[in-house]
Amino acid sequence: MFSCAEKNHQKVNELLQLSQKSFDDYDDIKAFKYALQAKNISERGKSSEDKAKTYYQLSYVLSQLGLQKESIHYIAKTYEQSYTSKNRLLQAKLKSVKSYNYYTAELYSQDIKELFGALQLIKKNTDRESRIAKAQFYREIGGYYENTKENFDSAKIYYKLTEIEFTTIPERFVYHDLSNFYIRLGTLKIKENDNPETSREVSQKNYETALAYYKKALAISQKYKVKSLQTEYQALGDYYYSTDQYPQALEFYLKSIKEKQPSADPYALRTYRNISELYKLLGDSEHSAVYQKIFDKKISDSDSRNSKNMDFIVKSILKDQQNENESVQRQKYIWLALMMICLLLAFILIYNILRKKLRVRESQINRVTHTLQERDEIILQKNIETKELKLKVNDAYNELVALAQNNDPSFYFRFQEVYPELQIKLSEDFPGLRTTEFTLCAYTYLGFNVKDIADYTFKSVNTIRNRKQNLRKKFNIPTDQDMGIWLRDLIKNDLKS
Repeated sequence: MFSCAEKNHQKVNELLQLSQKSFDDYDDIKAFKYALQAKNISERGKSSEDKAKTYYQLSYVLSQLGLQKESIHYIAKTYEQSYTSKNRLLQAKLKSVKSYNYYTAELYSQDIKELFGALQLIKKNTDRESRIAKAQFYREIGGYYENTKENFDSAKIYYKLTEIEFTTIPERFVYHDLSNFYIRLGTLKIKENDNPETSREVSQKNYETALAYYKKALAISQKYKVKSLQTEYQALGDYYYSTDQYPQALEFYLKSIKEKQPSADPYALRTYRNISELYKLLGDSEHSAVYQKIFDKKISDSDSRNSKNMDFIVKSILKDQQNENESVQRQKYIWLALMMICLLLAFILIYNILRKKLRVRESQINRVTHTLQERDEIILQKNIETKELKLKVNDAYNELVALAQNNDPSFYFRFQEVYPELQIKLSEDFPGLRTTEFTLCAYTYLGFNVKDIADYTFKSVNTIRNRKQNLRKKFNIPTDQDMGIWLRDLIKNDLKS
C-alpha cells in the first residue's frame, strides 16, 4: 500500500506530464492549470524534488507565455530547493529558461551565455535525458546564430552537433524532436537563397536539399504514427509556395488543415490565409474568399481566447501569491502567539517590556502599510496618466500600424490617404519606383525596423535588409543617416520650400 507521500509524488508526476503534453498541444491554459495543481500538492508535502520540478515547470510555461517576471520568480524558487543543487540537469534546464527570458528582452549576449552555461553543466552526463537536453541546447544555439546573427556558417556547425547528439539516442525517444529538426534544416537551406549572390545552381541545390529534409521529417513522423502531421504538411506547403509550385502548395496546405491542429499556433492559422492567396493566384476567387473568411474568424477567435487565457493566468498567479503570503503571515502569527504565551508564562515580570516591543512592532506595520498605500496611489496615478497619453495617440497612425502588423492589402492605400505627400515627392524625385518599394518606404517612414517588417510581411530579415539597402543606394542616402528620418525630412523640406 502506498503512503500518503508516495501518492502525492505520483500525482505530482502525473500532473506535470499532463502540463507538458498540454503545452506541446498549444493548450496554454491547461498547461498552467496542471502545473499549478502540481505545485499546490507538492507544497503540502516535504519532497524537495516535487517542489523543484513543479516550480521549474511553472517557470518554463510562464516564460513561453511572455510572463517573464513571473517566470523569474519561479526560477528563484526552484534554486531554493535542495534537490536543485544536486541535479545538474535541472540546473541546465533552468539556464535554458533564463536564456529564453533574456531573448524576449533582446538581451542576446546574456541569452547565448546561458545556453553555453547549460551545456557546460551537463557536458559529462551520459544519461538519455541529458543527451536529449544537449541536443536541444545545440539546436537553440544554432537557432541563435541563424536568426539573431544571420551567421549561417556558425548555425550549421551547431546544427551538425545537434544531429550528432541525436544519433546517440534511440530514434523512438526523439522522433518528434528529429522531425522538427529536419524542418528547421530545410528552412535554413531556403533562407540561404535569400542571398542575392547565390548562384542559380547553388540555389537549385539548396531547394532540392530543403525538400529532402522536409520529406525526411514527414517520413519519420509517419513511421511512428504521429497523431497529427499538420506541421510536416505545412512545411511542404511552404516549400512549394516559395518555389511558385502553387497546385502542390495548395495540396499540402489542404492536407495540413485536415490534421488535428493546435488552435493557438499562429503558424497553423496563417495556413488558411496562404490557401486563400493560392486560390486567388490560381484564379478561384470564390474559394479564396471562403478561406480568407475562415482565417479572419480563426484569428479573431484566437485573440479572444488568448486574452481570456492570459487574464485567467494572471488572476490565478495573483491569487496564488496572495494565498502564499497569507499562509506565511499565518505561520508568523502562530509562532508569535506561541512565543508570547511562553514568554508570558516564563517571564511575567517583564510584561511591560513585551508590551512596549509589541507597540514598536505595530508602529512598524503601520509605517509599512502607509508606505504600501502611498505606492498604490502612485501606481494608480501612473496608470491614469498612461491611459490619458494613450487616448492622445493619433487614430490614423494606430490604424496604419494595425494594418501593417496584419500585412493587410489595404495598408498602402490607407497610407497614401494619410501621407499623400510621400508618394508624390518620391515619384517626382525618383520616377519608376515599384509599388513594393513604395510599400517598404511606408513601413520605414512609420518607424518599423527590419525585423518588424520581416515578421509582418512573412519575409526573411535578410531579404528586407537587402531591399532597404538597394533603396538607400537608389535614394543616395548617406550611410550614417537613418532611412526613416531621411524620408520624413524629405517631406518636411518639401513643405518648407
